[in-house]
Amino acid sequence: MGKVVVIHSVEGRIVESTVEDRGLFEAVRDYARRAMEAWDARRSDFLVMRDRRRLSPEEVDTRMIAGLDGVEVGSDGFVYMTVFLISYDNSFVEGEGGRVEDYIDRGIYLIAPFINDELKAFLETEAAEMTAPRSPPKGLRET
Repeated sequence: MGKVVVIHSVEGRIVESTVEDRGLFEAVRDYARRAMEAWDARRSDFLVMRDRRRLSPEEVDTRMIAGLDGVEVGSDGFVYMTVFLISYDNSFVEGEGGRVEDYIDRGIYLIAPFINDELKAFLETEAAEMTAPRSPPKGLRET
């Protein structure tokens, strides 16, 4: 079980960033339900994506990760951390012929095991950058 970090980012701002004493997968399910309440199905997709991040052993005290959901030490000595992204306000950017050229997130929850404050700050920066306002490149349109 352990602790998880939950980061809510909207249009480049961190709206909420908390550390909770609970299981990773339980937190993902609960925040997916919360995000679904904010989701406008007429203009956005609803996505829950799982990703793995590779962290060097120098970044993580491996004694601190024992028993954490979604964290393991690989046979290569690196630490692998599962990160979930719940996107509830987003759009695609289309080019010629309706081909998808890009994807824009405006509202997300990023949920990961809490390992340390430095990693939490990195994830906050990443979440803010993912949702930072930007315009589609010239000649492309947002859908």
